[in-house]
Amino acid sequence: AVAAAAAAVANGSATTGETTGSTIRVVDWKVVSEDEATRLELESRDVRRLLAVPGVGPLTGARIVFTRVVALGEPRPERHPLWLLATALGAEVATGTDGGTTHVVAHRAPNAQRTDKVKWAARTGAYAVAVDWLVACAREGTHVDEQGYSLLAASSNR
Repeated sequence: AVAAAAAAVANGSATTGETTGSTIRVVDWKVVSEDEATRLELESRDVRRLLAVPGVGPLTGARIVFTRVVALGEPRPERHPLWLLATALGAEVATGTDGGTTHVVAHRAPNAQRTDKVKWAARTGAYAVAVDWLVACAREGTHVDEQGYSLLAASSNR
């Protein structure tokens, strides 16, 4: 029955299954019911699939730590919109600095340079950038130059 339905759909002579009376469609070269086709279309638009691909994107290789962006006591920091954005761009996000940290990201604020993580970036040569840099990377779809978003004096930031 499926082969007959596929042939009928392929030549355009039928859109209704003979045995069930349900509408059928061809999706990715497979004959499926209308309900299944709708489920497949919705599944292909599920952004969780995009966010779940680590290490793919313009920030692949970057290891980001936020300072004064995600609350310290946050039970699920990985659900913060900026954390999700960073991982969607391919970056790895951590809660603390270490030798692999490449970027410290904070809101532009008068006291942003005084956080321990920004001071750590200044000492180690990691980038200390404003949240705007992350947004610019997403908007441009590429790794944007950090210099225009630096939280440090030009001589202290890579």
